Amino acid sequence: MKKQNSLTWMQKFTRLFRQIAGRVTTHSLPLPSGTKRRTILSRGRKMTAIKDDPQRWPNFKVSEFACKCGCGTNLIQPHYLDRLQGLRTKVGEPIPVGSGYRCPKHNQKVSSTGPNGPHTTGRASDVRVSHQLAYKILQEAPRFGFTGIGVAQKGDVKGRFIHLDDLPDRPRGPRPHVWSY
Repeated sequence: MKKQNSLTWMQKFTRLFRQIAGRVTTHSLPLPSGTKRRTILSRGRKMTAIKDDPQRWPNFKVSEFACKCGCGTNLIQPHYLDRLQGLRTKVGEPIPVGSGYRCPKHNQKVSSTGPNGPHTTGRASDVRVSHQLAYKILQEAPRFGFTGIGVAQKGDVKGRFIHLDDLPDRPRGPRPHVWSY
């Protein structure tokens, strides 16, 4: 019989996550010198996107993070990619990106966070992982400065993912924050 005061795995993970993340700086980093930028026009608005940098992000292409609605907007942040590349290097296995940047209109259609969700900041992605790789990512993500971790590991393996973001505290609650779908 389960003890009433025993912690669930999510409570244990949240406690560990807060301990680790409390030692990581999560402020927005300036764009390092030498980062290549390109300007794109989308619906009359000027937007800036970064270009691929195989030396800096050898395991990711910037195009993987473009909005999936067809608009092609991609405002993924370089410091976010730095964190994700560090995590990828640490776990030593491919981390497929299911969703990266989302334009506000697309995010409102596919997410309960509406037009201002984490994906619209360029500082969030959903990575398609399960089993042992998901476990490794949950262990290491806080050490790389990820402050929002959403876990979807039920059902068909093809539909499983982990949401990762590096957002600061938000009005809805302090960071770090862990949730399940």
